[in-house]
Amino acid sequence: MKEITRFHQIDKTAFLSFPVLEKYNFLFHGLLLKTISNKDLKRFLKRAELGDSSVLVPRQIHSRKILTTNKKEKRRKIETSGYDGVLTDVTGIVLTVKVADCLPIFLVDPVRKVIGLFHAGWRGTLMGIAREGVRKASQVFGSDPENLILILGPAIRSCCYEISESLAILFPRDCLSFTNQKIKLDLVKANLEQLLRSGVKRKKIFSSNLCTFCHKELFYSFRRDKVENKRMTAFIGIK
Repeated sequence: MKEITRFHQIDKTAFLSFPVLEKYNFLFHGLLLKTISNKDLKRFLKRAELGDSSVLVPRQIHSRKILTTNKKEKRRKIETSGYDGVLTDVTGIVLTVKVADCLPIFLVDPVRKVIGLFHAGWRGTLMGIAREGVRKASQVFGSDPENLILILGPAIRSCCYEISESLAILFPRDCLSFTNQKIKLDLVKANLEQLLRSGVKRKKIFSSNLCTFCHKELFYSFRRDKVENKRMTAFIGIK
């Protein structure tokens, strides 16, 4: 995986983006580096010239359920409860997920102009949310997995993600490390392996390689801070 991350600021709102996606001028994407209300998110998007966009904010439950909305559907109120991923090919919809140690996964199909965003904690990873995201993109939107670009954003990395033995036995051994009688999980690698098995090309998978636990100056971390309402907002939309 390649490491590729860039930091920006609009007024007082800091966010990071991935230059590999910036070459696609139909996209706007990033990860806001602080908690932001839905009202403030709309204000931010307006300053970023996406003010007329609808914002999808799924009520996450640590699952592999993915909400899809496409151009063939009529405009309707979209029920967002109980999802941990979203996919669309509709202009003017901004997809979001909230994270603080869990892995945000950005999906882009530049051929079909399909975008997706997934929230992968250890539960969602075990359930296969990355694999399900690729499957849904193919099934609903006709995406070829070989055309997909996947970005694995900042998350708690294996340097800091200590887990119990009872949880460790559920993951492939090559996603675990054993040091000083501690077991640590590589959440990014576990999702990478799902993507590769789903037909995504390795050269099209990119990682920020930033640990939310390590970088207190940049990120919230639930494991480090033990605060429920501090989250970052990952977002992606089609202009």
